[in-house]
Amino acid sequence: MISHKSFLEVAEKLLENGTSDDSAFLRSSISRAYYFAFHHVREKLKNNSRIGSTYEKTDNVEHHRINVESLYKLNHSDIADRLGNLRRMRNNADYELDRDLNRSTAERLLKHAKWISAKVDRRI
Repeated sequence: MISHKSFLEVAEKLLENGTSDDSAFLRSSISRAYYFAFHHVREKLKNNSRIGSTYEKTDNVEHHRINVESLYKLNHSDIADRLGNLRRMRNNADYELDRDLNRSTAERLLKHAKWISAKVDRRI
């Protein structure tokens, strides 16, 4: 079984191995950083007695939305905001190929993913 931490390792390696103008590495790093945070949040929320059953009633595709909504419900709007922003940036990286992305954006988003993970560990 794969752990959410594996996505972080891949994101970091992609960022390390990509050059500043290698868009595919940077975009893939952003995507993996998002999924590191997404899976960690979902894992924590599934184990939360107030939220966990919500996941059982929905398809996996809805879990992106449920993660953010559940964080708001638990009064963690700062985490919800960052996770929502990280998802939008992941969508841009994966689908908006005409948009330029640079190394500093990828590095910043990786830091956001780590921040989300750390906050979720402390609060949920």
